[in-house]
Amino acid sequence: MQYFQPDSLMIDLPFILTVRKILTCKMPYMLLEKKVMGNYTAAVRLVDFYEKDGIVFLDVQELTNNRTFTLSWNM
Repeated sequence: MQYFQPDSLMIDLPFILTVRKILTCKMPYMLLEKKVMGNYTAAVRLVDFYEKDGIVFLDVQELTNNRTFTLSWNM
């Protein structure tokens, strides 16, 4: 993971589709989740991100219904 100031980071996450694996706040992305009963896809906007104890947290907002939630990934 590499930070680019003030609001971007380069990270390879399997559930977010990006160009060159760079995530930038306020930009839209496709979220892909594999579930037991099929796949879930959604258009989301990255609101914020942070890292704590080796875990990356992404605060995102769904574009279709404005629901916000946090995704996490253990690095």
